[in-house]
Amino acid sequence: MKDFLTKYNLFPVFEIYTRGDKAKKPKVKWSEKENLIYDAENLTKEGYGLVCGEKSGIMVLDIDGDLEMLNRLCQAAEVEKEEIEKTLWIKTANGGYHIYFKYQPGLTNKAKIFEDCDIRTEGGYVVAPLSTIQNKKGKLVKYEPLNNNPIQSIPQKLYNFIRYGEISLENIEKIEIKEFDYDKAIETMRGMREGDGRNNALNKFLYCWAMHEHIEDLETIKEKAKYINNEIFAEPEPGALRTAESVYKAVLRKRKENNQIIVEEENVYYKEIKQNGKIIKVPISNFIINPIRLIECEEDHNLDVLEAELKTQNGEIIKRTYPPNAFDKIDKFNATTNSLAIRFTGTQKDLQFIKTDIYNRIPEKIRGVLANGLYKIEGQWAFVDRNGALMPNNFIKKDIVQIMLDGIHSNILNLEPINRRELQIIAPLLFSYNSIEISASIMGYMGCLFLKERLRQEFNIKLPHLLIAGEAGAGKSETVERIIMTMLSYNSPRTDASGVTAYAAEKMLSSSNTLPFIIDEYKPLKMTSYQVNSISKLLRNSYDGQNAIRGQKDLTLQELTLLAPIILIGELSTRETAVIERSLILTFSKMESYPRFENFNKLIHSNLLSKLGRSLLNQALKISKEELRELLTKIDENLIESGIVPRILNIIKCVMLGIYMLKRIFKENGLDFEKETGQNLDEIQEKLYENVIKENLDGLMKTKTMIDTTLEFISQALGKIEIDDNLPLLIIPYKTRDKVGMRLDAVYTETYKFLKNHGYPINSIMEKQDFKKQLEKTEYCEGERIMVYIDENGKKKSARCIVIDLQKAEYNSVEVEGIRKFIEKTEGRNIVPQEEKFEF
Repeated sequence: MKDFLTKYNLFPVFEIYTRGDKAKKPKVKWSEKENLIYDAENLTKEGYGLVCGEKSGIMVLDIDGDLEMLNRLCQAAEVEKEEIEKTLWIKTANGGYHIYFKYQPGLTNKAKIFEDCDIRTEGGYVVAPLSTIQNKKGKLVKYEPLNNNPIQSIPQKLYNFIRYGEISLENIEKIEIKEFDYDKAIETMRGMREGDGRNNALNKFLYCWAMHEHIEDLETIKEKAKYINNEIFAEPEPGALRTAESVYKAVLRKRKENNQIIVEEENVYYKEIKQNGKIIKVPISNFIINPIRLIECEEDHNLDVLEAELKTQNGEIIKRTYPPNAFDKIDKFNATTNSLAIRFTGTQKDLQFIKTDIYNRIPEKIRGVLANGLYKIEGQWAFVDRNGALMPNNFIKKDIVQIMLDGIHSNILNLEPINRRELQIIAPLLFSYNSIEISASIMGYMGCLFLKERLRQEFNIKLPHLLIAGEAGAGKSETVERIIMTMLSYNSPRTDASGVTAYAAEKMLSSSNTLPFIIDEYKPLKMTSYQVNSISKLLRNSYDGQNAIRGQKDLTLQELTLLAPIILIGELSTRETAVIERSLILTFSKMESYPRFENFNKLIHSNLLSKLGRSLLNQALKISKEELRELLTKIDENLIESGIVPRILNIIKCVMLGIYMLKRIFKENGLDFEKETGQNLDEIQEKLYENVIKENLDGLMKTKTMIDTTLEFISQALGKIEIDDNLPLLIIPYKTRDKVGMRLDAVYTETYKFLKNHGYPINSIMEKQDFKKQLEKTEYCEGERIMVYIDENGKKKSARCIVIDLQKAEYNSVEVEGIRKFIEKTEGRNIVPQEEKFEF
């Protein structure tokens, strides 16, 4: 295997399972660079997955059948089989074939491009040649090369066939008409020239358009063909009118076929079959399907949802939701329907006909989003969930909803806002159910939580996470459940920290841009380091709204955007600087909570907190951008002289903004906030400030020096750099991951570019020589070293570097995360191990 993969340069690869039900599935998260193998000497297992696409330079035609299927594919694509035989072939464990081609952009991973033929390219993988895999019969079989041919480019006709589809005259009737986007189809053809697949594209467009619009007139189809040929194509297609005539014949055949095959009678689907010159009706179901509405996912149409009613022969009504691919196979349809009362005995073709009929009868189409939370709709902010979109005027629009998927959910739209009398009942309790620091912090955080997406989009302000720590029995979990979750009308369970998995957590974090993901029982001393690090990573990544990439069962990649904030509850909070600066930290104690238990009890039993939460949501939708800016400016003016870390200031700013949102509810109800609550706004801000200094900075005040600021700008610049093979190695790891050598000349060049591109003045950082001199006197610098590295041309070189201890820098509140990101992105570079003897 080593020699073969090296000969064809079939890298990178990664470990896969070779036996049992998981055979051929990844053992590792193969989308992450550290799990990929580029060197044949590191191959020690019996089976590997080979990454397809740009990284390996290959794509693979996967034929799950015999050579006769390949002959039919070649015939349909109008390509000579001899052209395909010139490239590398591999026999698979189950008797199929992997046919290797050089990677060519433009194709996507597709299953069933023709019968049982798939294509694997960017974002997909195949089992690597000479891997040994347990096949479907339980035997261990090697993926054997059938020839030693060099890997060739894919024939252009085959490429066009895969890209534009199987649409020759003989099989045009096989095209499924689920839905048709006229404008999108036109734009796809605009500017096409000879060799771009014009005839295929025109063929498919005319057929889909005619079927969708129920057009059966030859002249109308010809006129449309002329329009596309003369106005849309850059170079006219000579056979356009012949194509129109072929489409016309295909449409007539399909209409006739459709009118004869399946009929509905008395809540049963019947198939009409000719027998002895007569047409007889054979029942193929004990139900019919009536579509209710189609929810069209704005992010990905593969995630559209059809809501339907199944009416059985006995008159029973069963409501179900179907994704588009639920009708692709009978077993998938049965699994999605999941009812003992339903029976379908037809063929796959019958099911496809029923699908087409259903989609042609959809009475209503509405918009759908994957994550609940705040969205801009018709120029106004709205809160979208499964029930609709709450507008600023308190009206719920029903033409846009969250698609019903697993994740974080709330029933907040089922509630009414709080009224004046109810607000007066709970006002004295809002800041007295625990210490003022904790009560005000939680109320402020809840007020700001509903503004999270607006702050991110309109002001580039990131909402902090909420970390609740403290001794057992201090009321942490009960406060979250009875106050926070109640105010949110939260309808999802909390997740135990010990059971958090990256994939499940990322799905939750991508399901809302407003509601928090709540993790309970965080006990780092009783958890593995992997579990602790995983949660810390989630806290960092979701704060920055990063994307997570996950492999799917069909070998494609799914991208999840981590949108939700996190509430973490446990006996200890984190010590990680990067997380501390991104979190509002509250420490509960029995000493503070026990004396106030009576007020806590009164507040939760008032049954008014959910209404207060609904009112806070309404305020988040109604407040204008100008009003928000004024409040933020007002808060900034009180904090500007503090001299503490910007992220720490951001925590105070967000919580105080939430208090002002609470004050707006009082004002709207004709009440005086300070009089009703017994709290002064200035005193609340002072308490919030003191708590953040105590919790996040251990009570210490540290004003950043110009050295610290310069290093932070360098870190930001490095974190933004796009990595390519021509980029010089700016940072060299030194002994441990927390120590790095910085090539100051090259780093300063990139930092000046960053300042210029982002509008910062050049004097935002120190002069290079002054910075170097003063940096060497800080406690996080270990002086200058000569370090050896491999440059972008593969040559061994040495350079003078300034050694920085990143951990010590973070301890001194210097933000160096960009440097850490740069190191992660360049981990594939060859680094010569450093030794102390180079010190001078």
